[in-house]
Amino acid sequence: MKNQSLSVALVGLTAILVPSGSVHAEGSKAPAAREPAQAAPAKPPPLEESLFKLNPENPEAHLPTAAEAARAPLWFANMLNDMGAEIDAARARGDYAQSVKYERALVKVSPHRAIGYSGLCRDYEALGQRDDAIQACALAVQKEGVLVDDFVRFVRLVANRPGGVDPTELADAHNAIDHLKSDPASRILGNQVQCELSLKQNDEVALEQCSTALLELAPDDPKSITYAWTRAIKKRDFARAQELVNRAKANPQMAQAVPQMETSTREFQEQNGEASSSLRSMFSNPILRWLLGVLVVLALGFFFARRSPRAGSSV
Repeated sequence: MKNQSLSVALVGLTAILVPSGSVHAEGSKAPAAREPAQAAPAKPPPLEESLFKLNPENPEAHLPTAAEAARAPLWFANMLNDMGAEIDAARARGDYAQSVKYERALVKVSPHRAIGYSGLCRDYEALGQRDDAIQACALAVQKEGVLVDDFVRFVRLVANRPGGVDPTELADAHNAIDHLKSDPASRILGNQVQCELSLKQNDEVALEQCSTALLELAPDDPKSITYAWTRAIKKRDFARAQELVNRAKANPQMAQAVPQMETSTREFQEQNGEASSSLRSMFSNPILRWLLGVLVVLALGFFFARRSPRAGSSV
């Protein structure tokens, strides 16, 4: 049954690749005037299976063209399987430089699919080549077959770029986040990476949006609680921060994080209290109050003098 299905597929492929010519019905008259016969196009030379064998030292060399792959689909499929096996084997032994070679070859023979670019992004990151990784991920998210992990990896690479975020990449990262949030299946992930990016960018509005959304979508997720607590600390809303610490205490997954959250909440609250106490001390000092009063009187006098109508001016 398997061979029969393959035969049907090959017959269909042949019908697409080899268009049939027109045939006259038997007994029909030939045209009165016949154009000079043209020589039939030369048939392409027969393919050699060696064309579909990969060179381990340089897998990008001597790859079949799209037309050659269409003429030998089974050989081409075997070559793709060999590529996948070599990539997996190279990763398993930590040889990411070798897996990159095969992924570059995969991109050449299948440029419209995300899988090759996705692999390049992952393995360039493993090699510490972040610029190349970001470029590969940026291409992966534009191709067919892109996965949720591709969007997430791209945003995280952009957010953690040493030296700051590139404005163009930042715009692409926001587009990737919007894509994730538009799908209910990836909405939580989309908000998580938005919070991660907003903390790096110190984007208070975005952090407010994503942390609020996460508490609604996944109220017991440790990341939801952590991002909401971070937002409360940044707003100096220590009562809300303590509520979230209490919620963390009730979550077994956050047992190790709770002591740090409690300590940080107390320290930030004390720092904020010291600042408030300093202001109160300043206003309780009679000399400072007198000086401040003099400054206020002088400032008000200057203000009203500027607003008084001058001689000859219209009221």
